[in-house]
Amino acid sequence: MDFRLILGFARPWRGTLALCALLMLAETGVALAVPWLAGQFAGQLLTGLAQAGGLLLVALLVLFAAQALLRFASSWLLGRTAEYILADLRTRLYDHLQALPLAYFQQRRHGEILALLTNDVAALAGYISGTLLSVVPLVLTVAGAAVMMLRIDARLTLMVVLMVPLFYLLLKVLGRRLRPLSSQLQQAHADSVAIAEENLSMLPAIKTFTREPLESARYRDKIESILHLSNQERLIYSALGPAVQFLAAAGMVLVLWMLGGAAQARSPAEMVSFLLYAALLTRPVSSLAEVYGQTRRTRGALERLGAVLTEPPESGTAGDKLPPVRGEIEFQAVSFCLPRTVRRRWTASACTSGPARPSP
Repeated sequence: MDFRLILGFARPWRGTLALCALLMLAETGVALAVPWLAGQFAGQLLTGLAQAGGLLLVALLVLFAAQALLRFASSWLLGRTAEYILADLRTRLYDHLQALPLAYFQQRRHGEILALLTNDVAALAGYISGTLLSVVPLVLTVAGAAVMMLRIDARLTLMVVLMVPLFYLLLKVLGRRLRPLSSQLQQAHADSVAIAEENLSMLPAIKTFTREPLESARYRDKIESILHLSNQERLIYSALGPAVQFLAAAGMVLVLWMLGGAAQARSPAEMVSFLLYAALLTRPVSSLAEVYGQTRRTRGALERLGAVLTEPPESGTAGDKLPPVRGEIEFQAVSFCLPRTVRRRWTASACTSGPARPSP
């Protein structure tokens, strides 16, 4: 994954994205404070301090309200920023495509180019504004929950850490198929757009030769291929997060069962807080699994966009001012070159200087 290219796309919106990250970090801090307060409330209830417990409930309500407001602000700002990033990427890609020489388009189908402007750009914009930006709060949540659990019981926490290799193995097994599926799905989308674009432009000829049923079947086959690949990708992607979350929760239950004696040695407030932090830990772990899956899916789109944007634009500038015209036209050192894929009846040479003559 070329993160330098991604950062280049996100640079015009770095201020807004930084604000979104700060809001998400503030929400993470509030979320990390909730299990501790809940544990203190449980301890106060067991010791009979109802007044202090009531104050803790008020503090919990304030934290929940702050968390809701922060989530609303970050969600609204991220959605708004994603639309701006999408519009900017599409404009930049279109401007670059417009500056490329005609030979680039003659060697490619229009459907592939249209797929870049629609599917790939949308996937990359969503990755920048959503998936990539959420990595820091997720990592902070995992680190914060682990630190708080270490303070309560280091042995239980270390047992949880030993489950990490299983998570990595699951990510590798399920994520191995995501990237090739993403490439096949993008190619299928490009093929379907190309078929539709070509058929609509040749509709008079299709009607003349009554090929409507054949072309309809050809387009339907491509759509069914897209549906099949999409279902395969969705199956893997949907299983990734829940599988990791279940492993994390099952591992925590197993650890608590094996070390029940150590759990009984702790105070009720500490054990309630520990359990809540363990539950909080499972959510960012599963979300990080989804980040991994999204990264695998977006990698192909980023490579295709990077390949297009690195194509050198056509030399020369449009709209150059010409000297006063005297009415005389003279050609000097004129040459042309056609790619072999589009040559039809030209001479065997791909590039010709001087006047061209079609072969007999």
